[in-house]
Amino acid sequence: MGDFDPVHKPKHYNVHPSGIEVIEITEHFDFCVGNALKYIMRCDHKGAEVQDLEKARWYLKRAEARRTVIHFDNRVALTMERYLQHEPAGGFVEGIFRAVVRFEYARAVGVLDAEIVRRKAQ
Repeated sequence: MGDFDPVHKPKHYNVHPSGIEVIEITEHFDFCVGNALKYIMRCDHKGAEVQDLEKARWYLKRAEARRTVIHFDNRVALTMERYLQHEPAGGFVEGIFRAVVRFEYARAVGVLDAEIVRRKAQ
């Protein structure tokens, strides 16, 4: 992990213990959902976690308003499952991933809202 390039391999995009880069998941979604997931997946690695989660919320609300439906194959689902193996079971990332693949954006926003409140209280 010592080698990184701020353009092609920024540290906050590929520090997850699964070894999965953010783009390996986000590129399978539309712009709004992909951006929301990007902000969620890297929020703990940039020093502005609440702000990143609030940005993710904004994008999820936009996806909800647009009634975004994404068509993707099982490879992305398997990649997301591999990613989740390195996240706390029942944690907010899992809740959001599971809601997004079912197009339940309001549920994803609710999970995100609870996480934002929790982090602001810390």
